[in-house]
This record gives sequence, C-alpha cells and structure tokens, in this order.
Amino acid sequence: TKVGCFLTYTPISGEGDPQPEPPAIFLDPPRVMRLCREMERVRSAPVAECRAPSATADEPLLVEEQPQIERAERLVRTAVATMASVEPFGWMVASEAKARGFYQAAAKAVLGDGGNWIGPLADLHFPGFTQILDFLHLLVHLYAAATAAHRGQAKLAWSLYERWLRWAWSGQVQPLIAGLQAQCERLGPAPPKTSDDDPRRIVPLTLEYVKINAHRMDYANYRRAGLPITSTAVESLIKQFNKRVKGTEQFWMQGGAEAILQVRAAYLSEDDRAERFHEHRRPGRAVGRNRLRPAA
Repeated sequence: TKVGCFLTYTPISGEGDPQPEPPAIFLDPPRVMRLCREMERVRSAPVAECRAPSATADEPLLVEEQPQIERAERLVRTAVATMASVEPFGWMVASEAKARGFYQAAAKAVLGDGGNWIGPLADLHFPGFTQILDFLHLLVHLYAAATAAHRGQAKLAWSLYERWLRWAWSGQVQPLIAGLQAQCERLGPAPPKTSDDDPRRIVPLTLEYVKINAHRMDYANYRRAGLPITSTAVESLIKQFNKRVKGTEQFWMQGGAEAILQVRAAYLSEDDRAERFHEHRRPGRAVGRNRLRPAA
C-alpha cells in the first residue's frame, strides 16, 4: 500500500528557531533504541549496545520533555491510499493536493523518507514546494552508522551519534558529511561479498543517504517557517490503515483491497467526504440480493 497524508497548519509568528536544541527523546539511549526498532531500519547487533536506565517500557515514545514551544496548530487532515504503482499514486496525490488548495498555500512542503521514488514524484507534481527529509529516518540512519563505526564500544558510539544528531538538527550538513566521511576512511573500503551488517557497508550507505538528501535537511529554517520535519503524522495514519487492511485473518482480492483502501481513506479524512459518499451512493446490484436465501 501507498499512503498520502495531507495536513494544513496555522502559521506561526516567531522569527527565530522555536526549538534550537534536539528533543530530549532523541538524546536518551533506551528511547532511541526503541525508536530505531519501531522504524525497522537498524538490522544489526549494535542496536543493543547503548543502554541506560532512564526510560521505562511504558513511557510514550514521542513525548517531548521540553519547555512549552510555539508550534503551528494542525487544522485538517485528509488521506489517500492505493495499491497501484508509483506513477498513478503520484497523480492521486497531486489531485488531492489541488482539491485541498495546497498549490495556493503561503508555505508548501513535501515530507518524505528519502526513498528514491518520492523525490522524483515531488519534482514532477510539486515544483516550488519545499522538500523535507523526515528527521526520524535520518536519525535512525545516523544511529546505525554510529553504532556500526564503534561496534562494541557503547560510549564512543553514543558520543558520535549525539554529535552527528546535533549537527543534523541544526541543519549543519557539511560537518555531518565530513564526520561520516572520516569514519568511512577510518574503517576502510568494504571487500567484495561483505555482509550487509558490516560497518564498512553501513557507514558508507549512511553517507550516501545524507549526500543525496542534503538539500532536504535545512531543519532550522523549516522549524522557523512552521513546517513539519518528522513523519509521525503519516506513520500514525499508516497504522490506522493497517488496522483495517492488514489485520490478522484478513485476506483480500486485489480489487477488494483497493476498494477498502478508498473507503478507509474517506473515513480517516477529517472532512465530510465519507458522509457525502454515502448520501449520494447508488445502491449496488448485490445489495440485498441473498438476504432471504436459506442458509446452506
């Protein structure tokens, strides 16, 4: 499934960075490990290295332990979803954005995980929009690279991760690239047929990821403009889709899956599209067809 999340916000009045320091959760080892596991990006042993008794399993993962910060207020969310390929999904997203008036908005942004298909779609359908790399995906890549670079040395790994994270949070992309490049040189090139969890593969992949998305990492200015920098909204939306579509003992024909995605998108959209659909829906041929048929 492919899901698009469309959000409008109120503007914010401040001129400076409303949150120059990273949230406390991003600097707490147990919570960072839990976040990485949830994002399903860290696939190697270093995930278990940096432990500290500062959080319990019952604590919410994305609670911000910061002073009150001025944030843009969320107004309306709508959604689209499909099992179609990337190209028709792109046109579906563009159609919804046009219907919502996004092209006339004062500040416009497309936020994605840095995948190699979201950027081209944004270039095609949303010229002039600010493209933003989801900070959570970047965080997970940085944590994986730091723990791989100092495997078995938890303090060194955490120190390296924290330094990289602070550079990323403030939008200092060039020092971050230089730091990753230095670790690649220290580790050396990966020999042929090296496993995917080898540090000599993990760190260069993170360096490549940062270089490709460098123009989407001006986070201080994004926050100053009131733009979102994390994908928590769409990740939450995807979970709401999955509860209906990917639950246990749920099996779909392709047409049925596509139909239920459209209905689910309507119900998860915070406008009246679901109600309008049912008000004007024409009765289908199957409605009541077997209502009085005896059971076998």
